[in-house]
Amino acid sequence: MPALLECKTKRLLLGNHEDGAELESFMQAAKSFVHQNAIEVIAVKKRAGSGAMASSGVTFKIEALFQLAHKNIVFISPQAIIAFSKTNVGGIPNGLAAYQRDAYLSAGVYLKNSGLI
Repeated sequence: MPALLECKTKRLLLGNHEDGAELESFMQAAKSFVHQNAIEVIAVKKRAGSGAMASSGVTFKIEALFQLAHKNIVFISPQAIIAFSKTNVGGIPNGLAAYQRDAYLSAGVYLKNSGLI
């Protein structure tokens, strides 16, 4: 399973999503974060683009900025995350916040599908 690493950066903030300079600043911060932490792949949970459970446009902008900042992005379906969580013998590590659960499991799905675990 992926390891939880201590990291000084706890979040990247996007201020005004309508301001091009702030979008550029966020993308540079994402690029720097990926580089400083030697991140090879970013696993992202696929989200609904329409319907009752649709994500906001701002979150799609953030996702796109990460794609521009780091070319190696994989998208993991919610169904794959659910299936993996049922067989995840490693469990969820202590200290993982509830909002981080899907991200952690997405990484696990990627690692399993890649034959790394």
